[in-house]
Amino acid sequence: MKSQFLKVKDHNIHYLAEGYGERLIILPSLWLTSKSYQEIGKELSKYFTVIIPDIYKGKSIFQKPAYEIKDYVILLKAFVDKLKISKTYLLGVSLSGILATEFSNKFPETVNKLLLISTSATIIKMKYKLLKLISGYIRLIFNNLFSIKGFKANLMWFIDSIYYFCHHPKQYLLEGLIAIKNYEKPTLKMKVTSKLIFAKKDEFIPLEIANINSKIKNLEIEIIDKTHAWMFIEQEEMVRIIKNYFK
Repeated sequence: MKSQFLKVKDHNIHYLAEGYGERLIILPSLWLTSKSYQEIGKELSKYFTVIIPDIYKGKSIFQKPAYEIKDYVILLKAFVDKLKISKTYLLGVSLSGILATEFSNKFPETVNKLLLISTSATIIKMKYKLLKLISGYIRLIFNNLFSIKGFKANLMWFIDSIYYFCHHPKQYLLEGLIAIKNYEKPTLKMKVTSKLIFAKKDEFIPLEIANINSKIKNLEIEIIDKTHAWMFIEQEEMVRIIKNYFK
Protein backbone atom coordinates (compact mmCIF):
# COMPACT_ATOMS: atom_id res chain seq x y z
CA MET A 1 0.00 0.00 0.00
CA LYS A 2 1.15 3.54 -0.69
CA SER A 3 2.40 5.53 2.28
CA GLN A 4 1.19 9.16 2.29
CA PHE A 5 0.91 12.20 4.55
CA LEU A 6 -1.90 14.73 4.86
CA LYS A 7 -1.60 18.10 6.56
CA VAL A 8 -4.62 18.61 8.81
CA LYS A 9 -4.59 21.68 11.05
CA ASP A 10 -1.45 21.33 13.20
CA HIS A 11 -1.10 17.64 12.38
CA ASN A 12 0.67 15.77 9.62
CA ILE A 13 -1.28 12.53 9.43
CA HIS A 14 0.31 9.45 7.94
CA TYR A 15 -1.91 6.93 6.18
CA LEU A 16 -1.79 3.98 3.81
CA ALA A 17 -4.04 3.93 0.76
CA GLU A 18 -4.66 1.65 -2.21
CA GLY A 19 -7.46 0.36 -4.42
CA TYR A 20 -10.45 1.65 -6.33
CA GLY A 21 -14.17 2.09 -5.90
CA GLU A 22 -16.04 2.88 -2.70
CA ARG A 23 -13.91 3.97 0.25
CA LEU A 24 -13.24 1.80 3.27
CA ILE A 25 -11.47 3.32 6.28
CA ILE A 26 -9.78 0.88 8.67
CA LEU A 27 -8.87 2.18 12.13
CA PRO A 28 -5.87 0.43 13.77
CA SER A 29 -6.42 -1.01 17.24
CA LEU A 30 -4.72 -0.41 20.60
CA TRP A 31 -0.93 0.16 20.39
CA LEU A 32 -0.84 -0.80 16.70
CA THR A 33 -0.44 1.33 13.59
CA SER A 34 -1.37 1.05 9.91
CA LYS A 35 1.72 -1.14 9.44
CA SER A 36 0.02 -4.11 11.13
CA TYR A 37 -2.99 -3.75 8.84
CA GLN A 38 -1.28 -3.29 5.50
CA GLU A 39 -1.59 -6.94 4.39
CA ILE A 40 -5.28 -6.98 5.20
CA GLY A 41 -5.69 -3.60 3.54
CA LYS A 42 -3.93 -4.77 0.40
CA GLU A 43 -6.29 -7.73 0.03
CA LEU A 44 -9.32 -5.53 0.59
CA SER A 45 -8.03 -3.00 -1.96
CA LYS A 46 -9.14 -5.45 -4.66
CA TYR A 47 -12.71 -4.43 -3.80
CA PHE A 48 -12.48 -0.99 -2.17
CA THR A 49 -10.36 2.12 -1.96
CA VAL A 50 -8.79 1.25 1.38
CA ILE A 51 -7.49 3.99 3.67
CA ILE A 52 -5.72 3.20 6.96
CA PRO A 53 -4.98 6.42 8.89
CA ASP A 54 -2.59 6.69 11.82
CA ILE A 55 -4.68 8.99 13.98
CA TYR A 56 -2.39 10.04 16.86
CA LYS A 57 0.04 7.19 16.21
CA GLY A 58 2.68 5.68 13.92
CA LYS A 59 4.49 8.03 11.57
CA SER A 60 1.99 10.84 12.12
CA ILE A 61 3.27 14.10 13.56
CA PHE A 62 1.10 16.04 16.02
CA GLN A 63 1.68 18.91 18.41
CA LYS A 64 -0.69 17.90 21.21
CA PRO A 65 -1.58 14.38 22.39
CA ALA A 66 -5.09 12.92 22.58
CA TYR A 67 -6.55 12.45 26.05
CA GLU A 68 -10.03 11.20 25.16
CA ILE A 69 -11.78 9.22 22.45
CA LYS A 70 -13.41 12.48 21.35
CA ASP A 71 -9.96 13.86 20.42
CA TYR A 72 -9.52 10.95 17.99
CA VAL A 73 -13.03 11.50 16.61
CA ILE A 74 -12.44 15.20 15.95
CA LEU A 75 -9.13 14.59 14.17
CA LEU A 76 -10.56 11.70 12.13
CA LYS A 77 -13.39 13.96 10.94
CA ALA A 78 -10.90 16.65 9.94
CA PHE A 79 -8.88 14.00 8.08
CA VAL A 80 -11.98 12.73 6.24
CA ASP A 81 -13.03 16.27 5.33
CA LYS A 82 -9.55 17.17 4.06
CA LEU A 83 -9.66 14.15 1.73
CA LYS A 84 -13.12 15.32 0.62
CA ILE A 85 -14.71 11.99 1.51
CA SER A 86 -18.49 12.41 1.60
CA LYS A 87 -19.30 8.76 2.36
CA THR A 88 -17.22 5.84 3.56
CA TYR A 89 -17.45 2.35 4.97
CA LEU A 90 -15.85 2.18 8.40
CA LEU A 91 -14.12 -0.72 10.18
CA GLY A 92 -13.14 -0.63 13.85
CA VAL A 93 -11.16 -3.37 15.60
CA SER A 94 -10.73 -3.79 19.36
CA LEU A 95 -10.21 -0.32 20.91
CA SER A 96 -10.75 1.42 17.57
CA GLY A 97 -14.26 -0.05 17.61
CA ILE A 98 -15.17 2.47 20.31
CA LEU A 99 -13.69 5.24 18.14
CA ALA A 100 -15.58 3.99 15.07
CA THR A 101 -18.84 3.87 17.03
CA GLU A 102 -18.41 7.38 18.41
CA PHE A 103 -17.49 8.72 14.97
CA SER A 104 -20.42 7.09 13.16
CA ASN A 105 -22.92 8.28 15.79
CA LYS A 106 -21.55 11.82 15.78
CA PHE A 107 -21.22 12.07 11.99
CA PRO A 108 -23.74 9.54 10.58
CA GLU A 109 -23.95 11.43 7.30
CA THR A 110 -20.33 10.41 6.61
CA VAL A 111 -20.64 6.65 7.22
CA ASN A 112 -22.43 4.27 4.85
CA LYS A 113 -22.09 1.18 7.05
CA LEU A 114 -20.08 0.28 10.12
CA LEU A 115 -18.40 -3.03 10.96
CA LEU A 116 -16.94 -3.74 14.39
CA ILE A 117 -14.66 -6.72 15.12
CA SER A 118 -13.58 -8.09 18.52
CA THR A 119 -14.84 -5.07 20.41
CA SER A 120 -17.92 -3.50 21.97
CA ALA A 121 -20.15 -0.76 20.60
CA THR A 122 -20.77 0.52 24.11
CA ILE A 123 -18.72 1.12 27.23
CA ILE A 124 -17.33 -1.86 29.10
CA LYS A 125 -17.46 -1.33 32.83
CA MET A 126 -15.21 -3.83 34.55
CA LYS A 127 -13.19 -3.90 37.73
CA TYR A 128 -9.41 -4.20 37.49
CA LYS A 129 -9.37 -3.31 33.81
CA LEU A 130 -5.60 -2.85 33.75
CA LEU A 131 -4.97 -6.34 35.13
CA LYS A 132 -7.46 -7.81 32.66
CA LEU A 133 -5.76 -5.97 29.81
CA ILE A 134 -2.35 -7.35 30.81
CA SER A 135 -3.63 -10.89 31.35
CA GLY A 136 -5.47 -10.68 28.03
CA TYR A 137 -2.26 -9.89 26.18
CA ILE A 138 -0.44 -12.72 27.92
CA ARG A 139 -3.12 -15.21 26.88
CA LEU A 140 -3.30 -13.77 23.36
CA ILE A 141 0.44 -14.08 22.80
CA PHE A 142 0.49 -17.58 24.35
CA ASN A 143 -2.40 -18.79 22.16
CA ASN A 144 -0.55 -17.61 19.05
CA LEU A 145 2.65 -19.50 19.83
CA PHE A 146 1.34 -22.80 18.49
CA SER A 147 1.08 -21.87 14.81
CA ILE A 148 3.37 -20.23 12.27
CA LYS A 149 0.78 -17.57 11.42
CA GLY A 150 0.24 -16.86 15.10
CA PHE A 151 3.95 -16.53 15.81
CA LYS A 152 4.36 -14.16 12.84
CA ALA A 153 1.44 -12.08 14.11
CA ASN A 154 3.05 -11.82 17.57
CA LEU A 155 6.31 -10.67 16.01
CA MET A 156 4.55 -8.14 13.76
CA TRP A 157 2.63 -6.65 16.68
CA PHE A 158 5.75 -6.46 18.84
CA ILE A 159 7.79 -4.62 16.20
CA ASP A 160 4.92 -2.28 15.34
CA SER A 161 4.15 -1.53 18.98
CA ILE A 162 7.80 -0.77 19.79
CA TYR A 163 7.96 1.57 16.78
CA TYR A 164 4.86 3.39 18.03
CA PHE A 165 6.24 3.67 21.56
CA CYS A 166 9.62 4.99 20.40
CA HIS A 167 8.03 7.71 18.26
CA HIS A 168 5.18 8.75 20.57
CA PRO A 169 5.84 7.41 24.11
CA LYS A 170 3.43 9.82 25.82
CA GLN A 171 0.58 9.06 23.42
CA TYR A 172 1.32 5.35 23.70
CA LEU A 173 0.76 5.49 27.45
CA LEU A 174 -2.28 7.75 27.08
CA GLU A 175 -3.82 5.30 24.63
CA GLY A 176 -3.47 2.58 27.25
CA LEU A 177 -5.21 4.80 29.82
CA ILE A 178 -8.02 5.49 27.34
CA ALA A 179 -8.44 1.72 26.86
CA ILE A 180 -8.91 1.02 30.58
CA LYS A 181 -11.13 4.00 31.34
CA ASN A 182 -14.75 3.32 32.34
CA TYR A 183 -16.80 5.82 30.36
CA GLU A 184 -20.11 7.02 31.78
CA LYS A 185 -22.25 7.38 28.64
CA PRO A 186 -23.42 4.07 27.14
CA THR A 187 -24.41 3.62 23.50
CA LEU A 188 -28.16 2.97 23.19
CA LYS A 189 -28.61 3.21 19.42
CA MET A 190 -26.44 3.10 16.30
CA LYS A 191 -27.23 5.89 13.86
CA VAL A 192 -25.94 3.94 10.86
CA THR A 193 -26.38 0.32 9.81
CA SER A 194 -23.91 -1.54 12.01
CA LYS A 195 -22.68 -5.04 12.73
CA LEU A 196 -20.52 -6.42 15.56
CA ILE A 197 -18.58 -9.64 15.09
CA PHE A 198 -17.89 -10.86 18.61
CA ALA A 199 -15.25 -13.50 19.35
CA LYS A 200 -16.59 -16.15 21.73
CA LYS A 201 -13.07 -16.95 23.03
CA ASP A 202 -11.95 -13.31 23.27
CA GLU A 203 -9.01 -12.98 25.66
CA PHE A 204 -10.03 -9.45 26.69
CA ILE A 205 -13.82 -9.13 26.53
CA PRO A 206 -16.12 -11.54 28.42
CA LEU A 207 -18.99 -13.12 26.53
CA GLU A 208 -21.64 -11.34 28.60
CA ILE A 209 -20.62 -8.09 26.89
CA ALA A 210 -22.21 -9.50 23.72
CA ASN A 211 -25.52 -9.65 25.60
CA ILE A 212 -25.16 -6.00 26.61
CA ASN A 213 -24.49 -5.05 22.99
CA SER A 214 -27.55 -7.00 21.85
CA LYS A 215 -29.72 -4.33 23.50
CA ILE A 216 -28.32 -1.60 21.24
CA LYS A 217 -30.76 -0.63 18.51
CA ASN A 218 -29.72 -0.95 14.85
CA LEU A 219 -26.78 -3.22 15.73
CA GLU A 220 -26.55 -6.74 14.33
CA ILE A 221 -24.41 -9.14 16.36
CA GLU A 222 -22.68 -12.30 15.18
CA ILE A 223 -20.84 -14.45 17.72
CA ILE A 224 -18.08 -16.59 16.24
CA ASP A 225 -16.05 -19.34 17.90
CA LYS A 226 -12.69 -17.55 17.67
CA THR A 227 -10.17 -15.58 19.72
CA HIS A 228 -9.66 -11.80 19.89
CA ALA A 229 -7.15 -11.44 17.05
CA TRP A 230 -8.58 -14.04 14.68
CA MET A 231 -8.65 -11.56 11.78
CA PHE A 232 -4.84 -11.53 11.61
CA ILE A 233 -4.57 -15.32 11.67
CA GLU A 234 -7.45 -16.00 9.29
CA GLN A 235 -7.08 -13.09 6.90
CA GLU A 236 -8.78 -14.77 3.95
CA GLU A 237 -11.94 -15.38 5.96
CA MET A 238 -11.87 -11.87 7.38
CA VAL A 239 -11.52 -10.32 3.92
CA ARG A 240 -14.45 -12.43 2.70
CA ILE A 241 -16.63 -11.36 5.65
CA ILE A 242 -15.79 -7.67 5.21
CA LYS A 243 -16.34 -7.79 1.46
CA ASN A 244 -19.71 -9.54 1.79
CA TYR A 245 -20.92 -7.15 4.49
CA PHE A 246 -20.05 -3.91 2.73
CA LYS A 247 -20.84 -5.05 -0.80
